[in-house]
Amino acid sequence: MLETEIALGMLDKALAAIGLAREARLRRDQQFQEALFALYTALNETKRYIAERRDGKKRDRKSEFALADLWARTAVHLRHIDPRLAHICHMKGGFWTEPELWDANRIRRSGIQIDRVFRKARRLLLKR
Repeated sequence: MLETEIALGMLDKALAAIGLAREARLRRDQQFQEALFALYTALNETKRYIAERRDGKKRDRKSEFALADLWARTAVHLRHIDPRLAHICHMKGGFWTEPELWDANRIRRSGIQIDRVFRKARRLLLKR
């Protein structure tokens, strides 16, 4: 009888551990998806703004500050998933806060070019 109770207790603990591990994996998957969604939103909005500027639309500080916010939020989402990419997103947000302080050389050195960030996002998307 005692052996059965011990075995059932161990089984309960094992099942609880499996349940906790499953919940943790589901939370990580959810965080990963939210981070990807934030990243692609920031990328798409940035590409849209760049295309509008190429088409002759004037600079819009309100839109640039909105882009800075998107990139900052993306950095927060990515901080535990890909800290290096999170740092790049943080710098990208800094760029949109004060783009006049960034020359082509600084942009290249920091790795915040939109096409380069898009390639990193694609690698992250295909990673899981």
